[in-house]
Formats: sequence, structure tokens, C-alpha cells
Amino acid sequence: MRGVDARAKKIGGSARAEGRRGAPAGIRRSGSRLRRVAVAYLVVTALGSLAIGSTSGNSPTGAGGLGPKASWAGRAGAAASWWQPAGLPAPVHEDAAVQRGISLPQVAFDGRGAWPEGPEAIRGYLEDALTRIGIMEASARGHWIEGMMTIADHEAQFHSNAINLFDSNAYGPPQLDGAPLHATRGPWQMMPDTFAAFHQAGTSYSAWDPVAAACASINYQMSRYGVSRDGSNQRMLVGQANPGIRQGY
Repeated sequence: MRGVDARAKKIGGSARAEGRRGAPAGIRRSGSRLRRVAVAYLVVTALGSLAIGSTSGNSPTGAGGLGPKASWAGRAGAAASWWQPAGLPAPVHEDAAVQRGISLPQVAFDGRGAWPEGPEAIRGYLEDALTRIGIMEASARGHWIEGMMTIADHEAQFHSNAINLFDSNAYGPPQLDGAPLHATRGPWQMMPDTFAAFHQAGTSYSAWDPVAAACASINYQMSRYGVSRDGSNQRMLVGQANPGIRQGY
């Protein structure tokens, strides 16, 4: 005992005096602090678990709760959270997802033969379509018009009322225009299925409307082939947009 006290004095009066059971007082105080910290940590963890459980999908959206985890999109972003690793996009609830296109039954088949034909008419439809999509830069419009004019030449020789009744897409019940449901139509020979899936909001639902068809074709090429919004790589990615190359797109 004396030896320990003597060492404590040499350290400059530090609190190392022993208690009744021989443990230094400083050690006892440190252990007590650690126990308090551990208890506090357990309490906070338990409360956190209760909070997570109350917002993890049991409260319905629109009724004062956050709803399912997916409805937290926009709060998580690319940051890490307890349910989403860092760098991954936040899930989007179906109700909050942006709806694109229309359904196939919504496609109309009126108007065949009502639209002017020829290169100048087709160019005019493309100008209108690019404006509706919001592609306004002169160089971008030039890329798209050049490529889309080539496609219209290859696919329909600039005829607005062109229809293919002989390829594998010419099947399905006859429609108002007398052709099978899935047959390709118009200057860019689009299937009604593709027209519906990539329909541009604010344009006609008629598969024969060249402006609506041009919009859908451009949207399709950007989505399916990765053509940039400025159209600069269209000819690299879509063979049919190149003069002399005739193939499906």
C-alpha cells in the first residue's frame, strides 16, 4: 500500500490512491464513466430503432405519414442512409414516378392521307416536333433534321401515308385505317406500340400525325440507342440515319 502511495506522490499528486479493494480511484471513476456511456448508447439505439420502425412503411402516404421507404425519394438522394448505400439513386414510389407515353388502346388510327407529303412537308413536321420536345439549339436541330430526313427517305420515301403490310409487324386486329394493329405506319414507319410508349405529351394520339410520330421516333432513339439530345451521334448509333444504309431502326 505504501509503495503505491509513494508512486502516486512522485507523479505529482495524481488521483491514484487505492480504495478498500485495492483498485485505484481513477480506474474506478473511469469504469463508472464507461458504464454510463454504454447505458446511454443502448438507450439511444433503442429509441432510434423505435423511430425507424414507425416510418418504415406502416403509415399510409397522404395520411400524415411518410409511407413506404420508397416514398422517401428526394430525401435520400445519393447520400448514404440506413437503407440505401451511398451512390445509389433513391427509389421512387410508383405514385411519384413520372408517367411517360400512353397505352396502346389510346392510339388512334384516323387521318391517313390527310397530311401533305414530300421532303418540304416532312421537314416542317420535324421542325415542329423538335420545338415540342424542347430541342431549340440550331446545331442540334440540324443534326436531327438531317438524320430524320434520311430515315423518312429510307423508310417511306417521304410519304406521310406509308404503311407496311408485309413484314413481321403486320399482325393484329384491323384498325380504323384498315391495317393490322401492329403494322408500321408513317414517314418513320413506327409500330403503334412504340408510338404509344414514347408518345410526346401534348401531341396527337393519332399514329398518322407526322408531328406526333416524329416526336415519338426521336424519344425512342434517345432512349433505345442512346442518341444524345443534340443528335450529334445519331448517325453513329442509328444506321438507317445514314445515306445509303437501309436497315431497321
